[in-house]
Amino acid sequence: MARIKAAQLRQPFEVWNRTTSVDEFGARVLTFIDSTLIVWGSLEAAGASESMEKDGVTHVRRYRIILRAQEAANVLVTSRLIYGARTFEIDGISDPDERTQMINLTVRELIT
Repeated sequence: MARIKAAQLRQPFEVWNRTTSVDEFGARVLTFIDSTLIVWGSLEAAGASESMEKDGVTHVRRYRIILRAQEAANVLVTSRLIYGARTFEIDGISDPDERTQMINLTVRELIT
């Protein structure tokens, strides 16, 4: 993996963590809350695909986000990252060179 310099981590991402709450009918509902954590990373395109759902065609764009390991300590695979008006769901977290310096997140952005 090529070395990433701190100056290349230019995009701020808000971390939202998953939680369950109870709606007005008493049913459990999956929601996300702002963890007030902002991490800086690098966003790179990794591919795109389409799938047919009952609601129509769903477009999925895949990206790779690189974060410093120290900042990524509170980012879980169940978290979501918000960058401006864009929301990314995390599919996987990896440490490619196993040096615990940079963390790669495999994420997807759903566009309907």
